[in-house]
Amino acid sequence: MRKTLTICVLFLCCLSGFAQSKPLDQMTIGQIDSVQKSIERKYAELDSIRNAYKLDSLSYELHKLELEVSGKEKNYTAFMVFTQTSFNKVSSFNQELQGLGFPTLTSHSTGIGFGMAIKRKRLLHEGFLVVNFNNKVSKGDDKVWMSGENIFNYQLGFAVLNRKRFQLYPFAGISYGLVSIELRKKRNMTDPNSLEGIAQAINEARISKNEIQINTGLQLDYHYSFNNGLSGLIIGLKYGLSRDVLSDNYAANGTKVNYNPDIIYRNTFLALSLKIY
Repeated sequence: MRKTLTICVLFLCCLSGFAQSKPLDQMTIGQIDSVQKSIERKYAELDSIRNAYKLDSLSYELHKLELEVSGKEKNYTAFMVFTQTSFNKVSSFNQELQGLGFPTLTSHSTGIGFGMAIKRKRLLHEGFLVVNFNNKVSKGDDKVWMSGENIFNYQLGFAVLNRKRFQLYPFAGISYGLVSIELRKKRNMTDPNSLEGIAQAINEARISKNEIQINTGLQLDYHYSFNNGLSGLIIGLKYGLSRDVLSDNYAANGTKVNYNPDIIYRNTFLALSLKIY
């Protein structure tokens, strides 16, 4: 290509200026040097064009890489809402209920949760509370309720899979909650005109305990709506298990009792969440 360009430049020069003065074989040394410098300038211009093209290509590739990295390492602070199914240990308590003539409680319960999620590089912080719906059984007018509230929860996850759309987090956390059991028996009101008669007609017993649990599990997040701006929607699926590390004895109206129904609320759990940022 260099020879071809040289011939073309010489040919053009011959047609324009040099053809009007002297033949190529009669050119002076200075004229030949001038032509050589002109050729070198043309090559420099071509090199600049090629370098500019390479620079544009490199800039484009760097931009694509930047977008990919920003997707993987995207930081956000999101509002979180989710539904959670808790699988509870209630076998011993169910045996007692059967002895009293009640149906057995289901081993699972459903709740809804609210909180915040903060992602910084590969770390995911989540703080939330869960309100569980009561698990209830009846025998005539007599009723038994069991409920468990997760008043405070904190979980920390680390993204072992950190793609633009998918993140997978093993997590560990701690929670503070309350487990409650309530028994209500209704009798015929023999004397509705006195406080004692009303109290005898409706008998209630409510016991509860505070507990602190350690939670571990896996969470998979999917960026359903993703952009490089400030907003997005994430769908998350979480599975975990909980173990009591510290709990009170049950208390009835503030008085400690020795009764223990051997209930583990949220023994394992499954949650489906939406995060909006």
